[in-house]
Amino acid sequence: MSTLKVATWNIQAIRGASDERLAAIAAALAEHRPDVVLLQEVSSRAATFDRLARFLAERGLPYSHFGGQDADRIVRRDRRKRYGNTIASRWPLAPATWEPAPPWPQLIAAADVEVPGHRVRVVAVHAPNAAGNGWDKVRTLEALRAGLLQEAGPCVVAGDLNEPRAFTPGPLSFRARADGSTDGDWTDRFGETHPRSRWQAAVTGVLGEDAPVSLATTLAGVEPQPTHVVRAGEPRFFDHVLVAPPVSVEDLTYDHEIRLGPEPLSDHSIVVASLALPGVASARSDCVGAVDTPYGRIVWRDGPLTDGTRITLERDGEAARDLLLGSLIGHTNGAVLRFLP
Repeated sequence: MSTLKVATWNIQAIRGASDERLAAIAAALAEHRPDVVLLQEVSSRAATFDRLARFLAERGLPYSHFGGQDADRIVRRDRRKRYGNTIASRWPLAPATWEPAPPWPQLIAAADVEVPGHRVRVVAVHAPNAAGNGWDKVRTLEALRAGLLQEAGPCVVAGDLNEPRAFTPGPLSFRARADGSTDGDWTDRFGETHPRSRWQAAVTGVLGEDAPVSLATTLAGVEPQPTHVVRAGEPRFFDHVLVAPPVSVEDLTYDHEIRLGPEPLSDHSIVVASLALPGVASARSDCVGAVDTPYGRIVWRDGPLTDGTRITLERDGEAARDLLLGSLIGHTNGAVLRFLP
């Protein structure tokens, strides 16, 4: 079984940050030893991403992607959002296009991460707040769900969704009433009006039981905790990790300390999820065998091959080395399986 530790954090750097603060952000993340991090509110100005990427690389996350590289050129309703999301990983990744794009395309960033034995689609999301953006929050959540419905493989979604208002009795949106009713319409600051039920449907479409992804808290049996506190002192359940099969969840924890104290690093908590992917193994059932691969001649004598089978790797000019199949798969990212049908 392959393990994957994911951390998500809104780092509150929409206007940039000093090198000292970016280094502290990378250090705070490193305390959790994540394999992949998903960061929101990373400024597109002052080379913020480039500087942050260097600090993350020093902490064992050398591969990174910034979804806000075009943020300065995107104008909507005469406004710009000069920030985006970052995905960083200890393994190679390839940026991916998200379709359909939300109103602010930089607020959904996707990449395919080459986790040993698996290619995992990782999606960083920042749904804009309703006070300043109105129905564009709903369009972002709708675009997220529509794209997830097209995903066929392992998928991890994480970020600041700015929803829900509460988890009791279910994920209640900010347009639902306390009893869960959503009758009537709601008009945003731009004069745009739609039924409240559309807002609620957008939230449950991502966070509800029928969503294409599942809340890591639910799968881990962990009670959701507030990750942000607004000025009025109201707690907010904004930051989440969600997964789609075959990804499973082993545990989920919150780091609230980084937003507390006299010098908080952000106004959001870090959420860390320990995930698992199915073990990778050959379908061969013979207990003793050998096969030539580009990685050398693989010999096993105590099969059948599973993640725990001890094998010998023989190369020209080198002494035979004992390895575990899982180790070899990890080093070749599963490619060796093509030669072990």
